[in-house]
Amino acid sequence: MRAQERRDALDDAEEFFAESLTAESRPEDAIAVAEELGSAPEFAASMLGALGRRPGRTPVASPAADNPKSGMASGTVLGLPYDVRVPTASRVALRWWDPTNPAIFVPRVWGIGWDINFGAIAVKLGLIRPDDEDEPFGAVPTAAMVWALMIPVALTCLIVAVAAVFGSRLPALLPAHWNVAGEPDRFWSAGSVLGFNLLMAAVPTAYAIYTMAAGRTRLQQAATIALASLFSALAAGIYLQAVLWGLGRDVSALLVPIVVLSLVLPFAELTILARIGRAHEWRRELDSASRKEQR
Repeated sequence: MRAQERRDALDDAEEFFAESLTAESRPEDAIAVAEELGSAPEFAASMLGALGRRPGRTPVASPAADNPKSGMASGTVLGLPYDVRVPTASRVALRWWDPTNPAIFVPRVWGIGWDINFGAIAVKLGLIRPDDEDEPFGAVPTAAMVWALMIPVALTCLIVAVAAVFGSRLPALLPAHWNVAGEPDRFWSAGSVLGFNLLMAAVPTAYAIYTMAAGRTRLQQAATIALASLFSALAAGIYLQAVLWGLGRDVSALLVPIVVLSLVLPFAELTILARIGRAHEWRRELDSASRKEQR
């Protein structure tokens, strides 16, 4: 049973309680929600199943089998992991930033294939340690999170600004897809190219803003900001490439740098935020130790 799948099962349990309770909920409300899970033995058996340790059986490896809530929505096909459940902030966070998991490639949050565990890369590069933070990003100041959020916001605004400045000078058709050689092989109307890339940047950015406004955990906030940065950087780069092509520039060499930048940016954001959080934890621990000595 893979560690990632165990975390997904626990993540589903956390989401069940989060969706059922509010800040105004009373203790009896929490008890009622817990009772929906069945008796203590039933709940224990279900958790053993979710963790791949069904009573009297050896652990199973299929995500669909060990997570009753996912059904056939996640699992493997021809050796490739897939997940078609609606992405959540919790799942994005656990897939993209898990320094305790040495695996760099983990099942995708949505779709088929693998995502990148940026936390594992940061550990392998010696930028952080697996146990650096008591709670991932928990000590990161709000101001640092806001500054990180400004990156996808700025990239989304950049798309609008480029369209406003150069839109009237562009041909009716612009490249909508590029082959591996950096040459356009599919064309859409200029408005469709703008709309597609603007949506690709704006939707995850709006989700990151919502995650922060809703007061989700710092880990969830950081992960959705990184997700927004990846998509907004990719969208801004692709749209800028299309605009430069429309203005008659040679853009065949831009595709690889755009893809690399879209991956480096969220990695840099998450790593910097993690280091800021750890620095604040250290400062808080030193202040606490100093106060104890003064007593």
